[in-house]
This record gives sequence, structure tokens and C-alpha cells, in this order.
Amino acid sequence: MGANDIIPQKDGLPFAQISWNKATIWLSILHFFGLIWTHTFLHALPQFVVSSSACIWYFRKAKDPRSKSPILVSICRSILHLGSIAMGSIMIGLVDYLRMFMSIIEVIIPILFPY
Repeated sequence: MGANDIIPQKDGLPFAQISWNKATIWLSILHFFGLIWTHTFLHALPQFVVSSSACIWYFRKAKDPRSKSPILVSICRSILHLGSIAMGSIMIGLVDYLRMFMSIIEVIIPILFPY
């Protein structure tokens, strides 16, 4: 809120009114999208590790005592595929962002324009 204009009250109370400018509104929208993207990325990373571990375990031919743990192999594999995980999470984040925006509009339209 430091980028906005702060208008103190005239009666001397410690409260103030904050005016929003266009830059702050757009940065708030961008920040909210970044939060959604981070949430979907942190949700997709463990999903990748679990599904990769299941694939490694299922397609392992025999019990080899020298074979590494499927979970450790999947964690190393997830480091190599961070770009794919980030790209998938940004697509899911965009869809989630639009879905949230449409649900907000679905609630606001009947309030603004009653029958």
C-alpha cells in the first residue's frame, strides 16, 4: 500500500483513507495471479514425484539390490522437469484465475442488475 496516496482524516484519528491508482490495481491483480501460480506449482510438484515413483516401481523388472529408491529417482527427475511442471501449472493457474473471475462476476451481476 506504500505506492498509493494516503489521505489522513481531518479529525485527528489514526485512521486514513487510501486511494488506489491504476498501477496498484494492476500490480494487485498480477500479485494475486502469482499466488495462484505458486499454489498450483507447489501442488503439481508432489503429484509429479508420486506419479513418477509409481511408474518407476511398476515398470521395474526385478528386485535388484543395487537399484535406487523410486522416490529419490523421482525427486531427481522432478528437478530436471521443473520447466514442464511450471508450464503446466501456469496453464492450470490461468484457467483457475479465469474461473475465479467468472464466479465473482456471477455473484456481482445479480446484485448490480436485479430483475
